[in-house]
Amino acid sequence: LYPTTLYVHSGEAFEDILEKIKIHQLAFPFVVKPEVGAAGLLFRKIDTIEQLKEYHNKVQMDFIVQELVHFPMEV
Repeated sequence: LYPTTLYVHSGEAFEDILEKIKIHQLAFPFVVKPEVGAAGLLFRKIDTIEQLKEYHNKVQMDFIVQELVHFPMEV
């Protein structure tokens, strides 16, 4: 299985991100993480639109929005 994954480019309009989430039927909660490997740095679980907006405003790099995996391990 591969979780639904959306790529967000640095500087992308927040409204465009919300539209991608809607099109791909991604539901809260989900996770966000930088597009580059960072040993879990800046990995966050997102429960609300407000949390997503705060993350988007603070993280100045490409990141991934991904379906939350409810298994004990992700590889």
